[in-house]
Amino acid sequence: MSDDDPGGWFEDSSNSDDGQGGTQPTERRLEAVPEALDGSDYHQWFDEPDATPEPPVASAAQGGAAPSTARAKVLFVGVVVAVLVIIAGGALFLSTVLGNDESSQAAPVTVPPTPTAEPDSTIAADAECETSREGSVTTGRGSGDTDSVAGVVLAFQHAYYVERDATNVESLLSEDSKITDLEALQKGIDTVDKGTKHCLEISTDDETAQVELTEIAPDGTETVYMQRVTTTSEDGDVQIVSIEDAS
Repeated sequence: MSDDDPGGWFEDSSNSDDGQGGTQPTERRLEAVPEALDGSDYHQWFDEPDATPEPPVASAAQGGAAPSTARAKVLFVGVVVAVLVIIAGGALFLSTVLGNDESSQAAPVTVPPTPTAEPDSTIAADAECETSREGSVTTGRGSGDTDSVAGVVLAFQHAYYVERDATNVESLLSEDSKITDLEALQKGIDTVDKGTKHCLEISTDDETAQVELTEIAPDGTETVYMQRVTTTSEDGDVQIVSIEDAS
């Protein structure tokens, strides 16, 4: 059959009837064919694979949860866990603080007692300034008296370095004493560091005395002053007229 014979395209020998009770040939119809496509559309028409259908999203009625609802639940659970952690931490902190307070109350800190022993330097200074009298020479740092020239000198320096009070000097001064400004004397006392020691070596001659005054600071530093003290006797008491620098 040639390609130009249209009868050969539409006829089918299996559908012919011999005229003896056979069925009538069924009329064939051609289905509509799409209009001519270009090359790319042609292959797309026949070769494009079927798109894989997306799985259906379960609805709320079917028991599934929407993504936003799931995220909300996750956030809620996270917040609850965080709050529980904070509460537990606070409880632990309070229990620790209260436990420390109770332990501190049960076992108070004991402060060691302040030692009463004097420093070695002070002991040495006391040992080197023992009260003694040999002839006209007197040494020491005693409280003194008004019975002698050496005694009134000891009393004056004791009021200055130990009592640190200028008013206690007033009874040791004669009516003609050149030491009249007790306020200035007190200012001089205040310039001396508290705890300063002193030691005297007094050489007397009638109503005068040559004095070697050693001042010992709290740190052990020593300063020596040379003085000449003039005295007088009034109503049986020896009193000071003047104290001058004799260095």
